[in-house]
Amino acid sequence: MENKGVLLPISALYTPYGIGDLGPAAYRFADFLATHDQAYWQILPVSYCGYGNSPYNPLSSLLGNPYLISPELLLQKGLISTHDLAKAALPSYGNIDYAQVYQSKDAMFDIAVLNYLKHHDILPYIDQHSEDVKPVMAFLTLQHIYGNSAWYTWEEKHHHYNEELYQKLLSSHRFTMLRTAVLQEIFESQITDLRAYLKELSITLIGDIPLYVASESADVWANQEYFSLTEQGERIMVAGVPPDAFSDEGQLWGNPIYLWDKMREHNYEWFVHRIGKTMQDFDLLRLDHFIGYVNYWQIPATELTAIDGAWIDGPGAELFDVLCAKYGKDVFIAEDLGILSDKVCQVRDSFGFPGMIILQFCYDDQIPETEYFPHNKLIYTGTHDNQTTRGWYCELLENKPDAIRNLMDYFRKHKLIQQAEELTEHNISLLLIESAYASPCKIAIIPFQDILALDDDARCNIPGTALGNWEWRMQDTDYAAPAIQQWSSLNKRYNRG
Repeated sequence: MENKGVLLPISALYTPYGIGDLGPAAYRFADFLATHDQAYWQILPVSYCGYGNSPYNPLSSLLGNPYLISPELLLQKGLISTHDLAKAALPSYGNIDYAQVYQSKDAMFDIAVLNYLKHHDILPYIDQHSEDVKPVMAFLTLQHIYGNSAWYTWEEKHHHYNEELYQKLLSSHRFTMLRTAVLQEIFESQITDLRAYLKELSITLIGDIPLYVASESADVWANQEYFSLTEQGERIMVAGVPPDAFSDEGQLWGNPIYLWDKMREHNYEWFVHRIGKTMQDFDLLRLDHFIGYVNYWQIPATELTAIDGAWIDGPGAELFDVLCAKYGKDVFIAEDLGILSDKVCQVRDSFGFPGMIILQFCYDDQIPETEYFPHNKLIYTGTHDNQTTRGWYCELLENKPDAIRNLMDYFRKHKLIQQAEELTEHNISLLLIESAYASPCKIAIIPFQDILALDDDARCNIPGTALGNWEWRMQDTDYAAPAIQQWSSLNKRYNRG
């Protein structure tokens, strides 16, 4: 089934350690995908999460999230004991409790790093990856020293990264500095091994990269010349989107805007490197907020909502000329959701980047003609930003009777339900999945929550909200859920390979 796949974040896998990781749980899910003839596994960014535990707001976009490191694989490498592994266990059921996860895994990591350093010299790894690792080592150490306060409030001598600062911190806080590097080496080895296993199963791993980076990040701190900041380091202009389907006030993300003209002077070297670093872990890369590469919504940092912003031209084709010359055109997917201008479409199509269709967006005002959807698209029931399909349907029942009529007319027109059959919250997920599978789009990706027919308690993210997201995770019993069997039967009927 070369054109079907599942969307599930690594963090949402079932493990006994409070959060999904790159260990046995990931391999089990890979086997599940292969058993059900899925050719794609799409995940979210695996960067080192920052505020709100968001993978789209990382402390570093160049380094992986150490909390996705598998304790079982640390045990296999002899870096922790069975006693250490048992101590790291957390309640198996319920959502991710990040505070518990951080406390438990940090204690385990301290032991693992000490044992690693007894038998390995991490300095050659640091030297080999100095451009990526050293600034993050310094940034995280300073965050620890300053109690996680904003970096622009630190002493002047710590406002900027340089090699001298790195060496001083390595001398005065050696374990804290080396700990970051050791965990990155372990993370990279674990995700490399997982990707190799997926290749053996002929499963393509789709990664994701946010356009922007977090204000409180090593990226901004170490590269201030590329961002809209005051001399003191505070934001001047920030990112977001105008009012849209998710929010009447728009979304005020707060990320500092890039100074693209400055990047152009260096042929976009820093940004191109960032893309390349991310691509090392994936076969395909989804470019989140593709629109922003062509034109972006700029908001003064003093604003409280995203309403009073302005559209500004981005680098567009010029940047993609550089990216595609280095990495090729076939590795990118354009997340082209939102306000699509002719210019955005022209840039997307001129490079041949496949775009995205979200079925949940298709029924408000019309009955979509899915049979005529473009082939060069990825089709989804929803994404990590949407309600689950079941939750979406229940909200339509309360607020949008016209959309419900459109759904019914669509399903009857395409004979997905019989005239006398009722549309319910119990069958809507499977019906929308079938709509995706029946379309001519070249790839259909289904969120795992929709395969399980779960309600909005399983929603991954509510756009425009900073806290309380990214917490859902699957349960071990989900593999045997009746909804899986129903989906499996449907999946076999739509063998479009």
